Amino acid sequence: MDTIHNFLEESAKKFPSRAALIANGRSFSYREVNSAAEKIASFVASKSAFQDRIAICLPNSFALVASYFGVLKAGRAALLTDPAIAPDAWKARASLAEPALVISGAGVPAAIKKSARGIKIYDADVLTRQPPVKRKPQRVLPHHVASLLFTTGTTGSPKGVVVRHVNAVAAADNILKVLKYAPGAVDVNPLPLTHSFGLGNMHAVCAAGGTVLLHKNFINLKKILEDIREYRAESFSATPPIFETLAGPMSAEFRRNCRYLKMILTNSAPVPPATIKKILALAPRADFFTYYGLTEASRSTFINYRTERKFTSVGKPAPGIAIVVVSPAGRKMTPRRIGEVRIKGPTVVSGYYKNLGATRERIKNKWLATGDYGYCDEHGYLYLTGRTDEVMNIGGNKVYPHEIEEVLKKHARVADAAVVAMRDPWLGSVPRAVVVVKGAYDEDALREKLKKLCRARLEPFKVPKIIEFSAGLPRTASGKLQKRLL
Repeated sequence: MDTIHNFLEESAKKFPSRAALIANGRSFSYREVNSAAEKIASFVASKSAFQDRIAICLPNSFALVASYFGVLKAGRAALLTDPAIAPDAWKARASLAEPALVISGAGVPAAIKKSARGIKIYDADVLTRQPPVKRKPQRVLPHHVASLLFTTGTTGSPKGVVVRHVNAVAAADNILKVLKYAPGAVDVNPLPLTHSFGLGNMHAVCAAGGTVLLHKNFINLKKILEDIREYRAESFSATPPIFETLAGPMSAEFRRNCRYLKMILTNSAPVPPATIKKILALAPRADFFTYYGLTEASRSTFINYRTERKFTSVGKPAPGIAIVVVSPAGRKMTPRRIGEVRIKGPTVVSGYYKNLGATRERIKNKWLATGDYGYCDEHGYLYLTGRTDEVMNIGGNKVYPHEIEEVLKKHARVADAAVVAMRDPWLGSVPRAVVVVKGAYDEDALREKLKKLCRARLEPFKVPKIIEFSAGLPRTASGKLQKRLL
């Protein structure tokens, strides 16, 4: 299959009556989803030009799925937008992408309504109920743009990533090769389809002829678990913080409802080894996968924690993907030497929309400079240690925050930890730690215990000068830590 919408069209031919989607308690067949997408496509084609950007601002729903596939069928590029987007963020994206129109719902988000600036807004539910308008066939090719996905902005201003059909199809092929979604199997997906984690899962399940059981988010985790049991779901995806909850406060509910699960999936934000082991014990029939990828290079590695048992690794390169770790001078590092991770393969995008400077900086000779620091072991497994722009210079010593964070997390009371640089008049910068603690605690006593732990395991200049406590750490929808907010 050459294009993303081919996934839907081919499955609609093979399994027209099979449930493609379950959302808000209602089941939609492949025939229904494809028909609704065709109506969206014919409307969009009548209101825009080939490869125009079409903004879709909807929560996870039948309307979102139909609109997305419809935009792709018409040969337009989907500008997927979270309905909770802040007004300034929407203005910036709309100014850059210049969408021809907006597809939304009955309740158009205020951020978009107030600043659409003449861009017409249409109701997806109304469009899917209208008879299709005749449209001139235009062939969509693999190199055409499928979507503009904005980076989650963990370290700076988001950029519009140009995802072509060939990139997303290659990522879906790798998901299918490694995870092997089965035809007719139910996959529970509470991840936002406005980001590549949830969207990529939907592509693969649709390509396999499976059923996507869609939730809007993780707020009602109890209902998600009940649906896993009721629909005998074989796969389930979640971000690392959700697995902390499933291994802890909701472990009994998770064990009770996951008997049919064959596969659990998370992404490259770290999951503590102790949590991984608990999840494996609670769901004894399920493999537990994680992957490493960026919006610019989706699904670059995979690892199955149940069989491979390297709990701090993000795995080996996916089929057709090459990964190297390089020094600042660009030389390949030997095993276990930390450097910048670079990726090459068909999933790597061609660049950023209207941002030639960032494209030239990040993508050279088809190699993506990820901005992630890490190392490979002797067997080719990749381990991440942090971002290149997070490395601290402490009195002339390069310090990786990840090293300090891992020590802090060894304390039984620490649920999560983040280390950032803090200015210092003598050393230039010193480590500042923000820690999330389980249960009740005495701040002063615990702070001293954590410093003692660090002093025992780290060089003196790596011991955090300040340790603060917080109820939680800021993370993106995909679970990645946003250190710039600390």
